[in-house]
Amino acid sequence: MRTIFEHHKLVTAILLWVDCIIIRGSEESTASVAFISKVKELTFMCNTGHRLHILKTFYGYSYSNHSSFEMGDCILSYTKRLSCVGRRSCSVKLPSGTTGPWIPTCKKHSSYFQVEYTCVSESSIVDICTTRVLTSMQRGYITTPNYPDEYQANKNCNLTISVEVGQRINLQAIDMSLQDNHGCVDYLYLDDTHRTHTLCGDRNNMNIFESFINILKLQFKSNGDNVMGRGVWLYFKATPTLTSPAPPRPTKRSTTPLRKTTTQRGSTRHTSRYPSPTLTTHKTITNRPTDRKRVKNPFNLKGTVKVTKTESQLVSSREGKAFPAAEIIGGVLGTLLLILIALIGLLIRRRNDRFLCIRAEANTSKIMEAST
Repeated sequence: MRTIFEHHKLVTAILLWVDCIIIRGSEESTASVAFISKVKELTFMCNTGHRLHILKTFYGYSYSNHSSFEMGDCILSYTKRLSCVGRRSCSVKLPSGTTGPWIPTCKKHSSYFQVEYTCVSESSIVDICTTRVLTSMQRGYITTPNYPDEYQANKNCNLTISVEVGQRINLQAIDMSLQDNHGCVDYLYLDDTHRTHTLCGDRNNMNIFESFINILKLQFKSNGDNVMGRGVWLYFKATPTLTSPAPPRPTKRSTTPLRKTTTQRGSTRHTSRYPSPTLTTHKTITNRPTDRKRVKNPFNLKGTVKVTKTESQLVSSREGKAFPAAEIIGGVLGTLLLILIALIGLLIRRRNDRFLCIRAEANTSKIMEAST
């Protein structure tokens, strides 16, 4: 029979998996064609109820005459926006010759053109003017009303994205076309309470903002003049990616006394004004001394509980050991005393030798006088 913690983890994993499937839609796809072929138009499409998100477009040269990218190919990015972004189908006209543009890195004319894309379900795209708050999504798509056709005039829409504490929000403009004839009259305004950013004009597959905290406010504003733009299609993602959250702490407490031990488990703290982009988990902290032993874990958690000796045990263990400094001092004093005794004996011996020498000289002098 499952415990409440196991059910909690299972439900969370299922929700994260479903969220990933809804947001991503189908897997990333590739469409490519060789210039040498008779086909001079690259066509691809999504299923009904999906929109094209163009991830990457480029020219390539294949050393093995392939019509799509392989490791070792040299490529040249195609930076222009495809008009089919945000729509269901796409058709790209190719050069009429048997080769494409020149690629400087390998000094070759390109031999194929490739598009990497994904199909996004329309049900997963949020309208910035109909939704006020997003709190349960780690990633998602946001558009202005009527995208990819012209947006509406006299709009003032606000949306707030909120993710888990400790995370940041990366915002990418998949497609942006806002009128800017007289400055940013129609604009997208971003605010994370630490800084603001106002955007207008045209952008394509560009990272436009990274929040300092886990909250980001968006405002879309259009005036009453003639509208000449598609609006915006945004993609946001919370970083770092969350793993399965830990279950709530058990409330059962151990009856085993633990002395001189302080522990701190599983807490998340942010002391900086600007949180770190990684989630921080404080490790267990245990007071010294270092004499420890393993005991049975009363909370049935991973790891071990560490217990230190009591004060009486520490005092008794210290009394049984000699103080090392006293031993060193005693040894030094004993050595100095022996050296002093040896010096005194040497001085006495030299004095006696000198006295004997003086007596021998005197005796010698008397003998020589007597002989003369």
